[in-house]
Amino acid sequence: MRAEEIEPQTWLITRGNGQASTHNYLIVGEKKAALIDTGLKAEDLRAFTATLTDKPIIVLHTHGHIDHIGNDQQFEEIMLHPQDFSLFQLHSSAAFRTEFFKGNKAMKWDQDQTDPRQAINQTVKLEPLTEGMIVDLGQRQLKVIENPGHTYGCLSLIEEDRKRIYTGDMICEKGVLLHFAESTDIARYKKSLEHLRSAIAPDYQLYPGHQRMPLSSEWIDAYTECAEELLALGKELTKTNLTEQETHEILFHSKGKATISYTREKILAHEGTSDN
Repeated sequence: MRAEEIEPQTWLITRGNGQASTHNYLIVGEKKAALIDTGLKAEDLRAFTATLTDKPIIVLHTHGHIDHIGNDQQFEEIMLHPQDFSLFQLHSSAAFRTEFFKGNKAMKWDQDQTDPRQAINQTVKLEPLTEGMIVDLGQRQLKVIENPGHTYGCLSLIEEDRKRIYTGDMICEKGVLLHFAESTDIARYKKSLEHLRSAIAPDYQLYPGHQRMPLSSEWIDAYTECAEELLALGKELTKTNLTEQETHEILFHSKGKATISYTREKILAHEGTSDN
C-alpha cells in the first residue's frame, strides 16, 4: 500500500501494479475527508490514512464488490448504493472471503488466507448513497451519479470544481466486467454510459478503481461504441437456438481501446429489463 498526493489534499492509495493494481482515493476537505473504497485485503488502512489527514473520514463506495470493501470495519461512516447492500453483505462474509482468497492463487492472494483478519465478518452499518446526493466535505463537494452496469449499485462521484470523476469499475483501461450475475445487461450499461457522458464536459478526467489513471472522457465514448456493437450482435443471436452452456459462457468483445466481458444472456436481454 502506497500513497501519492496527485494534487493538494487529494491522495491516490494504490496496491499492486499494472493490470492488478487497485486504487482508493482520499479527498480531503476543510471539515472532513472522503475515502473512495477501501481495498481488498485486510490491512491497517485507518492508521495509514491518519498519516495523510487528521480529518474525520467518510467512506463512499463505488459498488459492493470484495476488492472495494475490504477494510470498512475500521471506519464509522460507510455509504453505498442500496442496490448493492446484499452484495456487500455476501462479499463481507467470512465464508465468501475465505473461499475467494483460496481461489486466487494465480494472483498471489492465497498466502493471505492464513491471516485471521481476512475471514472476519464485517458488521458495519451502511447508509444509502444515491443519484443526485451531494457529499459536502467543506469547500469540496462530491456529487453522486448512478451508473448500473458492473453491478446494479455502481455509481460515480463527480467533483465539478476540479473536473474529476471517480468511476470505480465502470470504465477501466484493461476492460469492464459485465459477465457477473450481479451485473446488468449490456443495454442498461449503455444507458449508464450515456448518462455519465451527459453529466460531464469533455475536459473531465476519469479516475477508475484499477489500472491506469487518469483516463480522458473519450473512454466513455469508446465503451459506448463497444456496447453498441454487442447489442447489434444480440439482435442476430435472437435468431439462433443457444444451449444453456452457450447462453452463460463468458466471452470478451473489443472495439478500439474498450473491452467488455459478457455472456450471451446479457446481450439477449431486452432493453430496460435491468432497471429493476
